[in-house]
Amino acid sequence: MKTSKLNQTIIFGITSSLLIISGVGYFPLGNAQIFAQTNNQNSRTILYVNPQQGLDYEDSGNTLERPFRSISYAIKYAQNGTTIQLAPGQYIDETFPIQLKNGVTLKGNPANKGSDILISGGGDTITKSYALQNVSIVAENNSQITGLTITNPNNRGTGIWIENGNPIISNNSFVKNNREGIFVSGNSSPIIENNQFVNNFGNGMALGKEAKGQIVKNSFDDTGFAVAMGGNAAPFLISNYIKNNRTGVVLTESSKPILQDNVIENNYEYGLIAISKSQPDIKEGNQFKANGEDLYLAYSNPQNLPKNTVSGSVNFQCIQQQKGYATIVKRDDPTILPKTMILWTRQIGEDWTPEKRCQEVTANLNKIVANNGGKIDNLAFTVNTVENITIVCLANTSSLGCNEGNRLFTLSQTNAKKPQETIAQLSASIGSASGQGSPVLESNGRPFALLSPLNDKLQPESNLWFAK
Repeated sequence: MKTSKLNQTIIFGITSSLLIISGVGYFPLGNAQIFAQTNNQNSRTILYVNPQQGLDYEDSGNTLERPFRSISYAIKYAQNGTTIQLAPGQYIDETFPIQLKNGVTLKGNPANKGSDILISGGGDTITKSYALQNVSIVAENNSQITGLTITNPNNRGTGIWIENGNPIISNNSFVKNNREGIFVSGNSSPIIENNQFVNNFGNGMALGKEAKGQIVKNSFDDTGFAVAMGGNAAPFLISNYIKNNRTGVVLTESSKPILQDNVIENNYEYGLIAISKSQPDIKEGNQFKANGEDLYLAYSNPQNLPKNTVSGSVNFQCIQQQKGYATIVKRDDPTILPKTMILWTRQIGEDWTPEKRCQEVTANLNKIVANNGGKIDNLAFTVNTVENITIVCLANTSSLGCNEGNRLFTLSQTNAKKPQETIAQLSASIGSASGQGSPVLESNGRPFALLSPLNDKLQPESNLWFAK
């Protein structure tokens, strides 16, 4: 039996002599009769929205000539399979967050990544994973967002929030979001492809909890941490271009992404930094170029770490950097990034290579701070002469006495004549959040510099707000 081809989904139900078809019109067919149920507002497959010319009336939205005015109104009539087509313009008078339903597509102009279609704003929503958040769009399972520019300028604002299923986010621009362009959480596994992230103030994208998915062919430029993740997040990062950010990829907690064929360059702190228990799988084809430091992988640098450290305590590591060996300082906290403290570039004699000096002094620092309960508030760098040898030590501020128990290293004869300069160099390396070094003070004619400004430097990163 042949029937006319309908542009609607056809559902056949034969009861005695009747054949019921969900469609439009009324058709006789032999001895049977075919009835088509009249289409209504709730089954339209394309809805048009124009913020300048549209009207939020029930009978609008069917054509380009008579569009809706707002996305929020169009959402009321959207069902699985509906595309909401946006005209150029600024969508700012919306009910935020926009709740993009299961299977609904929000479409602008993918060809120019939404350069002429801006959604700007955000609203509070209760999320399953992280309680109250301020979000522009919540993307549900099987939804799609393409061809838009998305900005959430609100305090701690996020552009798109994904916590459910596998939405597709492609060919968009995420610009000047106050915190991040996209946040992925829960057990969601989205495809995030061919988007650009520019000038976001926290992260381009962040992932937490059990998030997975594919992050493919996106560009991240001048946008805080380009990609940050924690929890057990384990997405694929493939063929992304990550440049000119504070840091390219920041991993914490137990995140385990797989990286392949990414270009990570000119990020001024790190190309990729993995702290806490995170372990990236870095495949062949990744290019790390001209970053402040290309890689820091905490799990591959176990040397010189004290055992059984107190939670939140300060400890030190000797690592090899691009410019030589360095002693870095870190705190046992998944939201605090390590800082370079002393860079070792000079060899002394035949035996004391930069690596050996780094390892020796780092081990001494850890021993002294561990014996001080993991705290640095009452410790200071100072110099003293012990058995006719001038040494630099890390002493308690109550006495500032040097001995073999708190010795860090011995000064050469030349430097022993100018101990003030040595302490000044250590002071500058301590620094603070404001960039100021610890001032060089004197006690009984001996210079000293407090270690306490490191506490200002070792502060939680607001960009890693999702980590425990």
